[in-house]
Amino acid sequence: MSKPAYDILFGEKSLTKKELNFLRKLTTINGRKIIKEISLNPDHKFRELFLSVWHEFTCKETHGINKKRFWEAMCKEPVYTYDDYWLERGQQQKRTYRTNRFDESMSYARTSMSQGNWRHVRLLWKINSDLNQNSESGRIRIPTISNYITANNAEEAQQLWETMVLQPLGLNNDRRWGYHARLVGVAKYFSPITLNSQSINEAKEVMKQEQRELEAALALSKEKVSKAEFAFAMINQTLMMISQDELQ
Repeated sequence: MSKPAYDILFGEKSLTKKELNFLRKLTTINGRKIIKEISLNPDHKFRELFLSVWHEFTCKETHGINKKRFWEAMCKEPVYTYDDYWLERGQQQKRTYRTNRFDESMSYARTSMSQGNWRHVRLLWKINSDLNQNSESGRIRIPTISNYITANNAEEAQQLWETMVLQPLGLNNDRRWGYHARLVGVAKYFSPITLNSQSINEAKEVMKQEQRELEAALALSKEKVSKAEFAFAMINQTLMMISQDELQ
């Protein structure tokens, strides 16, 4: 029986046999060892492939990869096997085992990135900023803004944000306020300028909506006050008339 030929399109090209063999190793217990080697070696021949695949599966991006065909290749099953709803027990067990090991490999890579263990990889971090520390009003508040910054690790991202943003604004850098850097992914796959612009625009729109609601509430309040003053005047006039009648 001849080996199945896999044509897995990833990005603009099909994965080669060597690339498939490499990715298949990530679905085994050796996944962590391989990822550690890649993280420490910027010249590893499969580093770019791994980062692309990690981005695909971890950041929920798509390069047009067909997941069924991909897992058939990883499990060395005939093409179109996973189009069937019912699989043999052995096929189900193999797929479950390999997908679990693959997920563990992807998770380990994220952890090692967060700890700054990857050489020469710029990472994108997300920091939610609460700018209301100095606000005197408990009702009118600035929405929490998600900001994006590139750095090698979480600590560096945190320090950059505190130095470049929080301190000039006179804000407390106590991280209990929510200034925690969270890994988004490999920076080259994102546009920090676009993400930051979108975040700021969203915050502006929230504030505009709150302003419109407050203006509507103020207009309604003025209307109520006007009606109340008219009612008060009528009541006062009526009471005066009653008082005069009683005096006569």
